[in-house]
Amino acid sequence: MDDATHFSTIGEAGQNEPVLPIPQSLVGATPPRSRAYLQGLSLAFLRLHLLGEEQARQWLTPAAAMALSSPTHGLSLTQALSPELLQRVPQAVKYR
Repeated sequence: MDDATHFSTIGEAGQNEPVLPIPQSLVGATPPRSRAYLQGLSLAFLRLHLLGEEQARQWLTPAAAMALSSPTHGLSLTQALSPELLQRVPQAVKYR
């Protein structure tokens, strides 16, 4: 998700829930859209892998991500990483 972080997909806390404030720079620019993308992709994944609904597979492709994407809220999907790409990931990131 363009301009999003892991924090962009966190839901809103309830009124009486104690929460640690997260700086906006860590949340990213598109929380509502990021949550919608995550919910949609998660639903398709679960429908495919838990319920065996093969038609859900169409939503788990790079082409579907591009179709859902908008110019201001980009979305891309990678289905596999080559060994060459994995070699470029710093060791500190790989094993957190």
